[in-house]
Amino acid sequence: MDTIGERLRAERERLGLTQEKFAEAACIGKRALINYEQGKRSPDADFFSAIAAIGADTNLILTGTSTKARVAQMLTNIGARYREVRGEQSVKEFAQLLGTTPEVVTAIEAGTQRPTAEMAMKLQAAYPDKPTMWLLGGDSPQLDSPLTDLETILVTNYRDASQEGQAALRQLAAFYATAPKKRAA
Repeated sequence: MDTIGERLRAERERLGLTQEKFAEAACIGKRALINYEQGKRSPDADFFSAIAAIGADTNLILTGTSTKARVAQMLTNIGARYREVRGEQSVKEFAQLLGTTPEVVTAIEAGTQRPTAEMAMKLQAAYPDKPTMWLLGGDSPQLDSPLTDLETILVTNYRDASQEGQAALRQLAAFYATAPKKRAA
């Protein structure tokens, strides 16, 4: 499936919906949906918002990569970063630093659980030399003009996060946008 239209049709079929029912749920006409599926027209943001509300994987339709796969990759990246930061420190000591249990740290490092915003903030406070977006599994952006902390965090991680992840990132970004900056001596 190489096109948005092909992926859209496959996702509609995965949901078990006819073109009529899918178009109705998306608040468009059947003809518009047919045009989208055939690649004759491109859907707008309102369409994607409507189909996301009925369980369509809009990330899969737009990019060809499922949301579950992107989240799994993000969690794997976060786990690897946490293992790297922890280094030789015991899981128990690292858990105390993050204010959680060793079981949670083990799950994060295994890529099966996402750290809370509070854990991410504690980790950033303990390791200020590590870029926040790196700790959250993303790459440090290479940008011509500097962004605020809030913009950097959001640009790097927000679009790939689940709704729960997006809420945690908003909380984390708001914290860093208002926190006093530490100056190098």
